[in-house]
Amino acid sequence: MSVPRLAPIPDKPILIIDTPTPMVVVADLHIGVEDEYRKAGAFYQVDYELMAKDLISCIDDPGAHRLVIVGDFKHSTLGPTRREQIWVPKVMESLSQAYAYVDILIGNHDGSLLSIVEPLPENVSVHGVHGTVIEDVAFIHGNAWPDEKLYDASLMVIGHNHPHLWLARKVGKPQYLPCWFRAPFVKDGSKVEQIVVMPAYTTKGHGAPVNGPPKELRGPILTHGLADIEQAEIRLLDGTDMGKVAELRHQFPTDKEK
Repeated sequence: MSVPRLAPIPDKPILIIDTPTPMVVVADLHIGVEDEYRKAGAFYQVDYELMAKDLISCIDDPGAHRLVIVGDFKHSTLGPTRREQIWVPKVMESLSQAYAYVDILIGNHDGSLLSIVEPLPENVSVHGVHGTVIEDVAFIHGNAWPDEKLYDASLMVIGHNHPHLWLARKVGKPQYLPCWFRAPFVKDGSKVEQIVVMPAYTTKGHGAPVNGPPKELRGPILTHGLADIEQAEIRLLDGTDMGKVAELRHQFPTDKEK
């Protein structure tokens, strides 16, 4: 099968995939992330009611769509925080009431997710760290190796990396511009043609600079030669075509490469 049509929503880290049941795809919500920053003395606030409304209102008819969350629904890795215990069920309930189906991939921050939301809403499915295939699209958070069945899909979608373009400034702090990362998939014997790395929905953690050294990338899929990183195409959330990774590393080297 050919790769389905992909349509990023302008200025949002949300992807529409044109499958028989259209899919709305998002990654790395990191509900509860502000607690980590407050422990470090930094103020950071997320409006989770607004988050849920944004994920529902980004399309005209969510009831005819499937929502896929590609891992890290929540943030704490040490067990659920009080904030997560409150907001994870509320956000999940809002999303499940709006969408026909909700699929959640377990990420490295989701170890205690099921302890917060059991029983799950009837139309919510949770998939393990090795991923799943939905309508010929392979989904996996990206911190673990894919199940072999994922290599039979035409497209793979991952999160985990929080990809962004790192741009130095003459004065002040550098810019971190979230971006879409789309690369040829080159694993021998795989039917997957392309891989898309999702920008993080919650962007406080900057993640992997696409114009940085390869060691900045995260997870076995991107660090063990399954994708042609140098030929990855980079687009900003506003749709600006920034070219390929190989060109960006030459044009905009990060401090770590100097």
